[in-house]
Amino acid sequence: MATKGILDQLEATDARLSKVSLDKLLRNSLGDESLAKDFDLRLKRIKEIWDLVKQYAPLVHDTYVSSANTVFNQIASSMVEQADLNSSSYISSKTNFLSNVDSRLDEALKWLPFFITAAIYERGFLSDEGIRQEYARTVESLKSETAATLATVKQEAEKAVMGAKELAAEIETRARRTASKISIKDAQEQFRDATDKLSKKVKLWGGLVIVSLGLLAGAAALFMLWPLPKGSEWPEALYHTLLRVLILSSLAGGATLCIRLFRAHMHMAALNEHRVRVANSAEGFVNSALEPQQRDLILTKLVEAIVDFGESGIIRGEKDDAGSPALSGEFVARILSAISSKKS
Repeated sequence: MATKGILDQLEATDARLSKVSLDKLLRNSLGDESLAKDFDLRLKRIKEIWDLVKQYAPLVHDTYVSSANTVFNQIASSMVEQADLNSSSYISSKTNFLSNVDSRLDEALKWLPFFITAAIYERGFLSDEGIRQEYARTVESLKSETAATLATVKQEAEKAVMGAKELAAEIETRARRTASKISIKDAQEQFRDATDKLSKKVKLWGGLVIVSLGLLAGAAALFMLWPLPKGSEWPEALYHTLLRVLILSSLAGGATLCIRLFRAHMHMAALNEHRVRVANSAEGFVNSALEPQQRDLILTKLVEAIVDFGESGIIRGEKDDAGSPALSGEFVARILSAISSKKS
């Protein structure tokens, strides 16, 4: 067995190895000239052998422990020396450093079997009972890990199933409220917004109708109180008459336009109110269906009811190109030219 003095020397060597700066030794900043690639496998091999030496040194003779300590002490010295070099010296001595480390690892093969034997002995593999005990420990460890894994898988599976059920319920709820990616609630909001806008327009055009009719009635009353010039010739009287007729015709045309637009907006308001009522009741009709085919058929009929409003009684197929009660500009111009020619 190794004595305390040799074990103390191992601790000192271990301290030297742990103090080696790997950043300075590997120097990744040098790229291809660094030791990051060439020294990686060697560094893993050094750590494996050194861990084995430290763990089982108390079971190995001083001679072999001392040899191991000497080899790793030399390796630590080489690593410290290489790490302290400047860049140019580092690159030039890179090959010698790797050769030195390889020779030390080859020398370790002389005493490494003794530490491997100590490990086999310590773990009880030299007897059948030890093998069975190690096998039993391994099987027990596998059982515990398997049980933990199965429990985790079961828990995650239950979570996945619950999530799938919740997602399916949400999809079904949305599907009952939505068909062909058309949301009934969105349509309801659109129709409600249109109701407010149409109500404002109906009030606006209603006010304009009142104003236009008031202007027409006021102009007619004013012309009744404003007599034609007396003692004048008939062309002048005809001129004033035509002027009054033109003014009244213009006011009547404006009043007619306001009335038509007022009726059109009343018609659109009634149509939108119908759509609001159908959209509000659509969800209830769709949810009452038991099969997807029934829901599709009901939704189709509701959409047709929204689109095909029918006659409201406010507008009866009138055309916008109807003749205006106002006199045409060309006709008035002819009359005025005729009057002026007679005067001349």
